[in-house]
Amino acid sequence: MLNLKGDKLMSSDEKKYDKENKKNDKNESRADEWMMSADHHLHTTEWFGALFFYLVNFGKKKMKQIATEKNIKKNRLVGYFVQLFAFLLLVYLLFVFYIKP
Repeated sequence: MLNLKGDKLMSSDEKKYDKENKKNDKNESRADEWMMSADHHLHTTEWFGALFFYLVNFGKKKMKQIATEKNIKKNRLVGYFVQLFAFLLLVYLLFVFYIKP
């Protein structure tokens, strides 16, 4: 049913539900909040990058200091290359020891 203004008439429960959905819609519109299948890969690369910088600094910097918001891009980039290097090293070792005896 509509009132004279053309607005939908709702009960108080429906109004609460509608307000909650509008809040959820605002939160879901932020792309960084969405869960995707690639999120796990990004988090893994961040941790590999942070671990690399932790080991390069010989543990002098705390992990919380390295894995901050401002270092995310750097950690992801370095973590990606660490993973790529580890994969290529694994392929090389398999080739050397198993395929070419």
